[in-house]
Amino acid sequence: MSRRIIHLDVDSFYASIERREDPSLRKRPLVIGGKLVVATSPEAYLAGVKSRQPPWLAKRLCPQAIFLPGNYPFYQEESDRLYGLLSSLTPVLERASVDDFFLDLTGCERLYGNLFSWASKLKRMVEGETSLPLSLGLATTRTTARAATLLCKRGGMLEVLPRGEAEFLSPLPLGYLRGIGGREIGRLEELGISRIGEINLIPTPFLAQVLGERKAEAIKGEAQGRETGPLRPHAKKETLDEKVILEDGPTSHLLSQAHLSALLERVSYRLRQRGLWAIALTLTLVYADLQLTSSSIKLAPTDQGDQLYALAKRLLQKLSSRRVRIRKLEVRVEGIPKQPELFQERKVKFYQGIDRVRRRFGYSTLLRANNLLLRE
Repeated sequence: MSRRIIHLDVDSFYASIERREDPSLRKRPLVIGGKLVVATSPEAYLAGVKSRQPPWLAKRLCPQAIFLPGNYPFYQEESDRLYGLLSSLTPVLERASVDDFFLDLTGCERLYGNLFSWASKLKRMVEGETSLPLSLGLATTRTTARAATLLCKRGGMLEVLPRGEAEFLSPLPLGYLRGIGGREIGRLEELGISRIGEINLIPTPFLAQVLGERKAEAIKGEAQGRETGPLRPHAKKETLDEKVILEDGPTSHLLSQAHLSALLERVSYRLRQRGLWAIALTLTLVYADLQLTSSSIKLAPTDQGDQLYALAKRLLQKLSSRRVRIRKLEVRVEGIPKQPELFQERKVKFYQGIDRVRRRFGYSTLLRANNLLLRE
């Protein structure tokens, strides 16, 4: 079964809200911001005004523009209102930013019929409820759906059929990929790569030298129209952390790994007890000379200690490059409430059994093998 993802974007969100509230602003160039430009209307954008420009430059580029300070709490309220409206219509919804959303309609054909027709009705309904202009893309991945939206901007709709993703994305500039930023685009352009399809011609090992192994694999998957990660429903995040101060004396790499494993085993236990999934992990090291270094990574939702440890071990290898003793290890995870639609069945019973034993006989009853180093 092919995934079916809708990307819905409000055109010129801040400017559209201002025009809805004050119709006299329609068709006039708007610049919203203070010390720097935050957003523009299409008219100002076509005149060359971009976000993060200073106001004096915006005035020079578009002298007839109307400058507004922006009402950001109200913009957020409108975003929350839109999120609430959409969440009542789809089983899984991800808020990518204040003005764009992904809806997962996989398997909903029986309920909604033709999904492109249903998406058209959705667009008209939301525009009627909010009086805001929308653009919409429908595809099998977030990257492809978002690219479709960008190509039909100013109120359009576009569908990319299954198995047509790579061909659709191939001629587009690299900026249409979701997982790549300006720095990575600059590196690729230095190598003569400017279109998405050209990424598929580059051997993955070579791409990994430029972007890193994980980033290279992810970008290549995006360019080929592949995506396996679930949508991440918007939810209030909770932060869990565990830390340990290492004893004086030489600290081996194996001992550091053992401490890291123990910390993450305890974090994963707390995640499961609270009904949370970890979606981000940060590892912080404090050296004996009090120098601090840290690194973070985004995660596919998980509550399993072995998965967290495997990723954290890479961060540890990346960070522990100095020949100075590590004084303190700290791990922090961001957790969101579990969503039944995303729940991973594999290993669930295994971890439930471990948790039952620990609750009955004490947490230290069951430990990972490398944690036994800490008892010596």
